[in-house]
Amino acid sequence: MARWWVFLAGCGEVTADTWGEDYSDASCKFMRDCQELDFYRLYESVDGCVKEQSEYFESVAPILATCGFNATAAEECLDATKGSCEDFANDEEDILVTCGQVWDCDYGGFGTMQ
Repeated sequence: MARWWVFLAGCGEVTADTWGEDYSDASCKFMRDCQELDFYRLYESVDGCVKEQSEYFESVAPILATCGFNATAAEECLDATKGSCEDFANDEEDILVTCGQVWDCDYGGFGTMQ
């Protein structure tokens, strides 16, 4: 299963340094609320999900350090998923495109997918 669900609502200004934590927290809460079966198949708790996703972002930090960070896309990515589960489902394709533009790497991009 593609891990496109790893994004969602955040608070405050999103920066390259805070993106992994903001994205992990929001995406895990989204998955728990909107994709409950997948969430509980993969995780026991939101804390466990956040820990795993945060570790993922830490592991790719050296790669991301060589990429450009698009703060506008990051804000839009998080904001786009603050609505209801139904709103997300209706706009999923556009949201995925926006979230895929958060990181701009020389080798073709590094969105938020794993």
